[in-house]
Amino acid sequence: MKLIGSLIVLLGLTSLVLWWGPEHGGDTALAGTMYIGFVMLGGWLTGRLFDKIRQPKISGYIVFGLLVGPSVFEIVPDAQVHATATQVPPLHIVSSLAIALIALTAGGEIDLSWFRGKVRAVSWIVLLHLLVLFGAVFGAVLLAKPIVPFMADQTWLTAAIIAGLCGVIMMASSPAVAVAMISDYRAEGPLSQTTLVVTVVKDLLLIVIFAGVLALSKGLVDPAEPVSSGFILAVAMQLLGSILVGGVCGAAMVWFARKVATQLGIFLIGCCMLFALLGEQHFSVGEQDVHLEPLLIALSAGLLMRNVWPRGTERLFHSMESMSLPVYCLFFALAGAQIDVKIFASMWYIAIGLVVVRGLATWAGLRLGMRGAGVREAWADRMWMGMIAQAGVSLVLVTLLVDAMPSDLAWPRPLRDTLVGAIVVNQLIGPIGFRHALFRTREASAAGRDADSAPQPVERISAGK
Repeated sequence: MKLIGSLIVLLGLTSLVLWWGPEHGGDTALAGTMYIGFVMLGGWLTGRLFDKIRQPKISGYIVFGLLVGPSVFEIVPDAQVHATATQVPPLHIVSSLAIALIALTAGGEIDLSWFRGKVRAVSWIVLLHLLVLFGAVFGAVLLAKPIVPFMADQTWLTAAIIAGLCGVIMMASSPAVAVAMISDYRAEGPLSQTTLVVTVVKDLLLIVIFAGVLALSKGLVDPAEPVSSGFILAVAMQLLGSILVGGVCGAAMVWFARKVATQLGIFLIGCCMLFALLGEQHFSVGEQDVHLEPLLIALSAGLLMRNVWPRGTERLFHSMESMSLPVYCLFFALAGAQIDVKIFASMWYIAIGLVVVRGLATWAGLRLGMRGAGVREAWADRMWMGMIAQAGVSLVLVTLLVDAMPSDLAWPRPLRDTLVGAIVVNQLIGPIGFRHALFRTREASAAGRDADSAPQPVERISAGK
């Protein structure tokens, strides 16, 4: 009741300020600051409320943003949610910083030492799982073209592009959920370890695959960037350049953490701003325009710090954890505020269809992968339950998809709303399924959390989170 009362007080005070001073609801810096505080506190309170009813906190952040956004109660107006050609609202700037922080944290969770002695088995599992999952989602979305409102009037080429983007985003899982639940239940065994390794490998590959697919898709739909041999070379340089720049940035961050080691929180914010700014820089390669990928830069930097200089960066990663909560509250609440309820209400069946197809493909792909890797133990049949959850990076990829496409296209925004709906459903049901698998295989320890309690949702969101 205290949480509900706090939410009511927060909503009342914000509404009073907006009513008392209409000028505060405009596009001024004061209004932007007020909305940042409102969304951050409201998202945090709603996340705690969801935690009380044993649901992921991320879902609470998204639901709060949805309710106060322009599609429902419109407490936060559209001008504060969506960037325009002439104005970038403060909430949108925070979203860009959050994308970089999520990727940096994700890179820091990838421990390459996990793969020693497991390369062949993990390769089989990941390869067959991703192929089956992508193929199933791609085929299902393409076949559904006549009944999907935002695809029905598109060409088959555009429909194939949409299906490909859906397939890539639905490939994402959540390493953070796996880490948190294994820790909560003190789970030990082949199911726990294999699930963790596979989700981390997918996490790493997905960023690179998405960057390439997004660049190719943009070239196919944007006449200003046609696909050619030069375009393909530019995409390759974009990916390689982002990785190299990320490595340089990671080395610089390690030096700062070791030699200066003060004000690490401010330093991290500056680094995230730098990653975002690097993504805005464009370079000419022949006739092609090349830009760096902030997501890949940050991921590469975190990966380097975690695996090359782990002892020199503990405090840096600890600072990431301490500052992640308010940033993620804002980011996921903004993701919820950007959902167009009218569009989503007309396409809820598509989101549920994506969830069903993804679940079946995950089960089939992992079953084939386990057979290819020679794993035939009973626990292997339940591993798919640990791969359902989606969260942080999935939402980041959806945001990047919409931002990268030309603004005059009609399909990116309804596609975003459909994908976010599917991701939220997966985030809700994923932890429940993995908990069931851990207890059925007896890997969850009786000394861990009580068997009847839900896993503690994580504050620290990773690349598949």
